[in-house]
Amino acid sequence: MSTLVVLALIAAVVLVLYWAWWRWRIARYEAERRAEIAQAARARRLAETRINHLAQSALEQMIEAAQCDRFNPPPSR
Repeated sequence: MSTLVVLALIAAVVLVLYWAWWRWRIARYEAERRAEIAQAARARRLAETRINHLAQSALEQMIEAAQCDRFNPPPSR
C-alpha cells in the first residue's frame, strides 16, 4: 500500500511540474508576442512621424514656391 502512495505522490509531483513548465512556456510566448507587438507599434509611430515630417516639409516648399511665383510672376509672352 505504501508503494502505491509513493507512486501516486511521485506522479502528482511530475504532473505539477509538467503543468508549471507548460504555464511557463505559455507565459514566455505571450511575453515575446507582446514585445513584438510593442516593437511594431513603435516602428509604425516612427514611420508616421517621418511621413508627417516629409509631408510638412513638402507643404512648406509648395507654399514657398507659390509665394515666389506670386511675387515674381513669369514674363508674359
